[in-house]
This record gives sequence, structure tokens and C-alpha cells, in this order.
Amino acid sequence: MKKIILKLTLGLFVAGFACNAYSQLDDVTKVLNGGDADDQKLMQAYAEPMGKGFALSLTNGWYNTATVHKVLGFDLTFSAGLANAPSSLQTYDAAKLGLTALTVQGNSIGQTISGKDEDGPTLVPKDQVAGQNLPGFKMPGGLGVSFVPMAQIQAGIGLPFGN
Repeated sequence: MKKIILKLTLGLFVAGFACNAYSQLDDVTKVLNGGDADDQKLMQAYAEPMGKGFALSLTNGWYNTATVHKVLGFDLTFSAGLANAPSSLQTYDAAKLGLTALTVQGNSIGQTISGKDEDGPTLVPKDQVAGQNLPGFKMPGGLGVSFVPMAQIQAGIGLPFGN
């Protein structure tokens, strides 16, 4: 019964995280329209906690039973881990990114993916097209959770001679 409750809870957690992340996709496409040089800087600043959390979570869960498998015996283990993003990785300063095609209007502090669920800075294109001012956009807010989830699958197979 405990395993069923754990699986159900984990499934609901992953589903809720995925739904919240999906709602950010429209804002991300606006970022990608900002220019090749600027989109890399903005996405790197926004997603930095996810990359670092992913790397830290890779070291979690690589343990298993010490019993030896029978020859060609098979073992499959699923584990989940969480890496907490420090407060220094929950915000970024868009004015310090060295953007070339976009200008920051107003507050330049934005939330990373692990930051608060608040709108980020407003960015507007520096150049005009055919004398028209192009509309700006707001950077997406964070997901409101300061941790990065990671799921792992570990497989083991029994070798001959008790290894």
C-alpha cells in the first residue's frame, strides 16, 4: 500500500510540475525571437539552476543492494532525487548580460526557472523595422519551486563467477 501511495504522489508531483512548465512555453518563444546572441544569454541565465541541479542530481541514487545476482539475473531500479537551488541562482540581472539586440526597460532583475512565479524584466528591441517600434515582451517568471527534480533508472545484470 505504501508503494502505491508513493507512486501516486510522485506521479501527481511530476504532472503538476509539467503543467506549470508548459505554461511558460509561450514566453520562451518570445525570448527566442530576440536574436541569436541575446537568446543564448537570456536562456542561459534563466535555465542555469536547472543545469546545475541536473548535474548535482546525477550523483544521487547510484546505490543498490549488495546481494550478488544469479548469472544473467536482472535488476531494474527507479529512483528520484531533488537538488535545491541556492538563493543566488534564483534571480539574474538582465542588464549585466551584455544584450546586443534588446534593451531592458524598468527593473532588470528577473527570476530564473527556480525563482518566484513573478514576471521578469521587460525587454524591447533596440532597432526599428521600417520606422515602426517593435513591441517588447516580459521575461517569464520562475516556477515557484527552488528545487530541480531528477529521475533515474539503474539496471543491473548478473555476471558469471559471483561478480
